[in-house]
Formats: sequence, C-alpha cells, structure tokens
Amino acid sequence: MAAIKRFLPITVLIILIVIAYLTGLTRHLTWDNFEMVHRVAMDYVEKHPYTSPLIFIGIYIIYSSLALPSILILTILGGFLFLLPLSTFYVICSATMGGSILFLSTRIASGNFLSKKVEFFSKIEKGFQKNASSYMLFLRLVPLFPCWFVTVSSALFGVRLPTFIWTTFIGIAPSAFLLTSMGTGIMMMLESKNPWTLNSFFMGLQRLYHYFF
Repeated sequence: MAAIKRFLPITVLIILIVIAYLTGLTRHLTWDNFEMVHRVAMDYVEKHPYTSPLIFIGIYIIYSSLALPSILILTILGGFLFLLPLSTFYVICSATMGGSILFLSTRIASGNFLSKKVEFFSKIEKGFQKNASSYMLFLRLVPLFPCWFVTVSSALFGVRLPTFIWTTFIGIAPSAFLLTSMGTGIMMMLESKNPWTLNSFFMGLQRLYHYFF
C-alpha cells in the first residue's frame, strides 16, 4: 500500500503525458497554427478579461508539470495575450507551480534511490545539497538543460522544496520576461498586418525595442 502511494503522483503524471501525446494536445500549439490560436485566444480574453488569466495559468501549470514541448510557444502566447509585466508574472508563477508538482512527484517516487544504490551519486548529492541555491540559480539563469531536466535532477539529488521554489521563481524571471516580450513584439507585427517574413519579424522586434526604450 505504501508503495502505491509513493508512485501514485508520478504515475498520474506519466499517464497524463501519454494522454496528451495520444490526443494530439501537443500539436495544438505550433508555429504553423499560431496565428489561428492567437485569434481564438485573444477573442476569449477580450470577452472574459477576469477569468482568462486564471485559465491561462491553469493551462500553463498543466503544460509545465507534464513537461510538454509546446511550453515555449505558450510562454510567447502569454506575452501576446496579456500586458507586460502581468504576462511575465503569470508565466513565472505558473511555471514555478507546475515545476513544483513535477519536483514533488519525482521526489516522492525516488526517495533516496540514487544515493542508496551508488556511492558516487551519494557524493554528488551531498555536494549538490551543500551548494543547492547556487547550483539551482545557475541552472535556471543559464538554460544549459531543459527545465524539466533541471527539475527532475534537483528532486533526485535532494534539493529542499523551499530552495527549489525560490530559485526557480527568480531564476526563470529573465527568460520569462524575454519570451513574453517577444510575444508582445509578435502582437505588434500581426497588428501591422505585415506578412510572416523574417524581415517583418525583425521589424516587430524593432518596434518592441522602441516600445520599451
């Protein structure tokens, strides 16, 4: 019974990941249909200005906890739908919450498996725990690895939940701001009704630069 409770959270996440891929959920958010998605989403945001942020945060938590590949496009879409800095704040909060779900599910399922089985991993775990804040901030600020990999690794190597939460919240802030700002730039480009070309994309970024500076 204890084993069932231990593996239940991660099992649920794995089942949801499989369902997401089998139902084509990951194919809804792509660059090919971005313009169509933004029209539908923008129409909903205009009609439901108070509930739409909550729905966006909920969807983002799901995508983040399941480590779905469309999370990048969803982040940019957030910058398109909501004003800065609210869009950045929504992304940071929901990404932290989604990551915490994956973190806790992995932690509960793994326990101290690595350090118990292999002495080498035990030494790494002790070193990681000793400098957990520095390591986590570096890995979040410098995206050398995917977010889900950092989340799972930190859970396996015994990072404390409070440390994971605050380092994730702060560490992903710069990239979240950059991506949501890109969403604002794309919105400006679409509003100008220019065709989707590389030149128009850079024109949109230039307009974004002048918008802030």
